[in-house]
Amino acid sequence: MRILLVEDNADHRELMRLALTGHDLTWQVEGVVSGEEALRHLAEGEAYDLVFLDYSMPGRDGLEVLEEIRGGEAPPPVVMVTGRGDEQVAVEAMKGGAYDYVVKGEDYLQLLWVVAQRAVEAHQLAVERKGAEEALRRSEGEARRLAQESAIMAEIGRIISSTLNIEEVYDRFTEQVRKVVPFDRVVINIVDFEKNTVTVLYVTGISVPGRQPGDIFPLAGSLTEEAIRTRKGLIFHPQDENEIADRFPGFFPVFRAGFRSIMVVPLISKDQAIGGLHFESTKPNIYTNVDLKLAQSIGSQIAGAIANAQLFRERMRAEKDLRSSREQLRALAVRLQSAREEERTQVAREIHDDLGQKLTALKIDLFWLKKRLPKDQKLQLEKIKSMSKLIDMTVKTVKRISTELRPGLLDDLGLAAAIEWQAQDFQNRTGIKCEFNSSLRDIELDRDRSTAVFRIFQETLTNVARHSKATRVEIGLKEDAGRIILIVQDNGRGITKSEIFNAKSLGLVGMSERALLFGGELKISSMPGKGTTVTVTIPLVEKQ
Repeated sequence: MRILLVEDNADHRELMRLALTGHDLTWQVEGVVSGEEALRHLAEGEAYDLVFLDYSMPGRDGLEVLEEIRGGEAPPPVVMVTGRGDEQVAVEAMKGGAYDYVVKGEDYLQLLWVVAQRAVEAHQLAVERKGAEEALRRSEGEARRLAQESAIMAEIGRIISSTLNIEEVYDRFTEQVRKVVPFDRVVINIVDFEKNTVTVLYVTGISVPGRQPGDIFPLAGSLTEEAIRTRKGLIFHPQDENEIADRFPGFFPVFRAGFRSIMVVPLISKDQAIGGLHFESTKPNIYTNVDLKLAQSIGSQIAGAIANAQLFRERMRAEKDLRSSREQLRALAVRLQSAREEERTQVAREIHDDLGQKLTALKIDLFWLKKRLPKDQKLQLEKIKSMSKLIDMTVKTVKRISTELRPGLLDDLGLAAAIEWQAQDFQNRTGIKCEFNSSLRDIELDRDRSTAVFRIFQETLTNVARHSKATRVEIGLKEDAGRIILIVQDNGRGITKSEIFNAKSLGLVGMSERALLFGGELKISSMPGKGTTVTVTIPLVEKQ
């Protein structure tokens, strides 16, 4: 099949081309950038089986180009493509002679080949209908039948392209098929070639024991096997059980349920047989080759719908598994973070209590020793003084290490007090002026969330000290709409997008991950030379 793509956007044109040729490598897809170029190709005698025409293009829009194409001799079928989602555009396109329309949405690339096949088949049916009207005017009933079949085929195609809910497709397509194909029961089967079995996928109509949705029976000796073998389908009008035993023993349950006319076509997707479509009637000798031809066209569309639905389900399953995996990893990360903080708290407590007490006892012993040395032992007294200063320095170091491991203020007085203390300590150590404002009132965050916000704040100050060259930092802490919000703004050099998204910026990655663990987010906004603003938002959970 030869297809002309009229699309001025190079990216969309390439994606559409790949979607079409990916379905069938034998399809030749040629792209042009304007309606004028498309009309020139057609005027020069280029033959195409189908034209995908973009509605919105520079110069003449798609409706104007469609009118000129339809005015030509033996025009190819046209499918209008629009990104507007405007139903009025679709109505105007269909009035103008388009065979169908496609709205550029989330899944439209997956449906292009279905729309293409449907449009070409609808066009072929329309051509056949026109020939029948001209050559067989004596048979108005035949002409009406062809017209009805064409409309039904087009409607089935629209049903398939409008949804990926396969159950909805089944129900709606059988409603349409009933208008042109007589049946008391429609069955869709799927084949498992590895197990040589047939699974009943869908049934509407009279119930048959052993042949209901979910039932599995052998492929060998079934009508589905014969349809797949011939790849054309068959009509079977059984007269007695002996005939069935000789040809299709798997048909016994259906025959015994009273069915005397069967029409089966293979379901083939991308040249691979996947199952069979059955039309069954209790009336004898009801199906003809005309019905079989129509059933084959219907089967090709249903096969495409089933393949699309399978791909969609696989994608949904993969996305669900991925979400589940991410949730598990985040739950594990929360547990690890909590365990780490517990360990830090324990270590801080042991350092402060145990080591601090021992240092205090050591200093008391030095004081005792100093009181008992004669005053003329100046060297020994000086040594004791030096040791006492060293102990004082060590006590301060112990307090600093203990605080860095786990600030006691965070557990005793809450997040706001801990952030205010950290800001003051940062100002004392770096000389960068810090201004802290908090509007939190009587809110107690759970331990894990308090720790997450505090650690993000610590990392933010570290980045300010290392990279920003700032002289001032403004810190805000508030609660809004069930969320706690921390805003840290400096007046430094700013940060570029490349620095924010640099894979080596592990500190920023860690900050973002801490927020994500609790369903929050971290945003960084900056302009070169105008400072950086870090905003942390985490859902507020009050202690029970």
